[in-house]
This record gives sequence, C-alpha cells and structure tokens, in this order.
Amino acid sequence: MPWRTTGRALIVFVGALGLLGCGCEGEQEATPAVSAEPAPATDKTTAALEDPNATLHQQAAEAVDAEKYEDAIKLYASLIDGNVDDAIAYFGRGTAYSAQGDHDRAIADFDEVIRIDPKAAQAFYVRAISWAQKNEVDRAIADCTSAIELDAKQRGAYELRAELWTKKGEPEKAEKDKAAAAELPAPASAPTP
Repeated sequence: MPWRTTGRALIVFVGALGLLGCGCEGEQEATPAVSAEPAPATDKTTAALEDPNATLHQQAAEAVDAEKYEDAIKLYASLIDGNVDDAIAYFGRGTAYSAQGDHDRAIADFDEVIRIDPKAAQAFYVRAISWAQKNEVDRAIADCTSAIELDAKQRGAYELRAELWTKKGEPEKAEKDKAAAAELPAPASAPTP
C-alpha cells in the first residue's frame, strides 16, 4: 500500500500552523501528501506558534525530512519531556516512527495529538495511514471518516478510504470517495524522501 507519512508532510503540517515554512516550492509529489489543505489551526495547536522551542521543532522536522529518524525521535522526545501537551512534537515523532515502519508507536503518538487537539483532522488522517499499514482496515476507515468530518477538504483521506473500501469489497463506497477526492484540489507539494 503506497500510503505513508513523510518528512515533507510533517513540514507542511507545521507550516500550516505557521510554525515553520514548507520550504517545498517547486518540488513535485511522488506519493500522496498528508493533506493539500490542512485544517485551520485550533486554539490548542495555535499555542505551539508561541513556542520558545521553535528552533528545536524546526531541527526535528528537518531531521525527519533528511531521513534521520532516530535523531528526530530524540529531538521530539526532548520537546515532549518539556511539554507533554506539544501536539506538534507528538505529530512529528509519530511521523518519524511511521517512516521507520513502527506503526504502533506512530499510532500512540497520533493518539496523543488527538487527545491534545481532538479537532486535528490531520492527525486522524495520518493515524489512518498507520492503521492501513497494519492492515487494520476498519480502524483506518473510521479515522479517514473522522478526518473528513473535521475537514471536508482532506483529499488524501477520501483517497485512502476509497482504497480501503475497495479492499473490503465495497466498490460503490469506493467510487463515491474517489469522486469526492476528484472534486478537491491536488495535494500541495510534499514529496516523499
């Protein structure tokens, strides 16, 4: 299954919150990005914008982008030790775990993002990717549905859910999601490493 989180997706996610720039202008996407249009920052995620550790966040995101996942995990763990409600750090560490194929830890970190900010559609979507990688189809569908309910512009969630419906043998639902995805703009540039 081609669905996975990427280092660039992390930078797009936090860039949407205003913490970091995407830095991806002019690059082409190799596989689906986490989201073309992330949900607007909520009050809980906006708090990270005033984070005095913004540089550390950026270093950690760059480590994910450079495929230095162990370094990123350590940096994010340090951020989490300093603030157990740092949704961006959990999201970033979950992204690094996912990139390593450690979907159980990725899911645990995405759970924390959702605990901190239950309106973070992006977190539901990336958790769905990890569930899909574990072949937990029903859980992945449920998370795609939650992402879409929170942000109807989650094209990747529609695409993933369509693939999952096909896997479950429900082609009508798959076609409906494919059509919904086709109505949305293509994902922003967030190439896989």
